[in-house]
Amino acid sequence: MTPEVPWGEISTAVGVTAGSVAATLATAGAAAPLTTQGLLATGAGGMATVAASNAVLGSASSGTTISVFWSGWKMEEAATAFAAATGGQTCRMALGDIAVTNAAKASAVFANNASGVVHVFQDASAGVPTAGYWATIEYPILVARGVEIVYHIWTGTEWIVKGQ
Repeated sequence: MTPEVPWGEISTAVGVTAGSVAATLATAGAAAPLTTQGLLATGAGGMATVAASNAVLGSASSGTTISVFWSGWKMEEAATAFAAATGGQTCRMALGDIAVTNAAKASAVFANNASGVVHVFQDASAGVPTAGYWATIEYPILVARGVEIVYHIWTGTEWIVKGQ
């Protein structure tokens, strides 16, 4: 039996409703419709316990922290350094083990909670993956929600920043 997730507490912590998460995941191309109870609950895939999920989400962005995304080889390092320097968070920083054990769902939740201006780090010299979480989950959610994106593009020799 899947434990009930206290969505009222999570919604307050991250500023999202259970319905909007389910809708976001459905429009982001989730393989099967997800129940809100199953999103962050314990399961065969080794997901965190509900208590741990609540603790992690309690520290996630509520719209005042800069959300930082990345796509491509070695870009996580640059995104994490930028987030640390600006007081921002990457998905892994915000959601911890959930981002590792269920990256697709964590990516959708993180993108759905991003607001204001977000930053993404991409490696043009190696090519941006078209089948990665950024291209297939995070970017479509951010665009659909009208979130402004600042691109930090590595050319192989320099950074180019496009956006705000």
